[in-house]
Amino acid sequence: MTKTVFIYDQCGESEISFFVKDGDYSHMHKTYVNSTLADRAIEQELLDMLFKEDGDFNEETQILKEFPLDDVISGAIVVIVGFLP
Repeated sequence: MTKTVFIYDQCGESEISFFVKDGDYSHMHKTYVNSTLADRAIEQELLDMLFKEDGDFNEETQILKEFPLDDVISGAIVVIVGFLP
C-alpha cells in the first residue's frame, strides 16, 4: 500500500514535524493553511486530518519529531504542508 510522509512546517511557530498516512496524498503538496493560494477543499482535508471537529488534536495522526526515513526508503511519497500564522 502507498504511504505519504508529510513534512509539517509551522513557519517558525514550532519545530518542523512529520506524520505518515496510508494512501497517496500527493495532491496536498505545498498546501499551507491560511495561505491565499491554498485550495480551500484541500486545506480543509488537511485540517480534518490534524484536528477533530471540536478543535482538539486528532490522536489518529501521530506527530513525529524525526523524519520517517524507513517509510521513504520503502517508497512513500513525500509532501510538504504547513500552517501560516
